[in-house]
Amino acid sequence: MDRLRKLPSHLHGQSGATLVIALIILLVMSMIGVSNMQSSTLQERMAANTKQKTTARIAAESALNTAEKWLDSNLNSSADLAQFNGTLGLYSAVATRYNNAAPIWTGGEAIADVTLAENWASRGHNPAVDIVSTGLVANQPKYVIEFLGRDTGTAARNVNDYDADGSARRGAGDFSPYIFRIIAIGWAKDSNIYTVLESTYRTGYGPGNFSYF
Repeated sequence: MDRLRKLPSHLHGQSGATLVIALIILLVMSMIGVSNMQSSTLQERMAANTKQKTTARIAAESALNTAEKWLDSNLNSSADLAQFNGTLGLYSAVATRYNNAAPIWTGGEAIADVTLAENWASRGHNPAVDIVSTGLVANQPKYVIEFLGRDTGTAARNVNDYDADGSARRGAGDFSPYIFRIIAIGWAKDSNIYTVLESTYRTGYGPGNFSYF
């Protein structure tokens, strides 16, 4: 005959405690696992965001370099200032003898903030070819170039209006360099992520570098 053996009462209590402890350990491990998954997801998003910001900055730097190369190739004499008439992203903060000043305005009102992407919708000097792979960015980068005037060479590095002294200045051998401001914007793959950069360009001194007449 089979006999049923009864476990001592103290062993019954121990079996129940073991189950509770096992459940608690399982719960803690589950919480740690969920926490690690959330942390990994957050780190992945941060890495992707950093990559997009880097892409936007590189695109903006590419536009700055393109603008500087354009100036190197197309700005050789004072007569070339006639191009800064408000078209093709070329502007002038001061009047030149070739045309009226064409500053970076919109309908007579100053752009509120060039760091806002929406203010670039209708402006920017776009190169003839794409300068950034279209698979990497939402929009091709843009740049504008603004002629600021002449550097008088004073301690304060003042910038004067172009040809302030009239025809006498043109015949006096004044080689004060011209100053230009380049502003560029670059986008990432996400059009809401962009970078705006600015640089200053100065013409060379004296004959052989730039013709001021």
